Amino acid sequence: MKKESYRKAIVIGSPQKEAYGLITVRVRFRGKFSKRMTASFINGNPDAADLKCGDEVWVHSGNGDAGPIIRHNLLVRLWVLIRY
Repeated sequence: MKKESYRKAIVIGSPQKEAYGLITVRVRFRGKFSKRMTASFINGNPDAADLKCGDEVWVHSGNGDAGPIIRHNLLVRLWVLIRY
């Protein structure tokens, strides 16, 4: 049985507003576990709509539940997108 937990993921798409105020965003996990998935802000984070490519969020690798947001300035966003 595989252990799943919250991991840092890089935002690779613009946030999408879904029904009932749910916000989803495409993310990519870093490192050797580099799978892509759609993360959902179930807890209704008001900052989720302002995410940009290169920002990072904590995402549950099993169910896609998104947690806290880590924002970066433009230079760091560019570096993260180039590196990963």
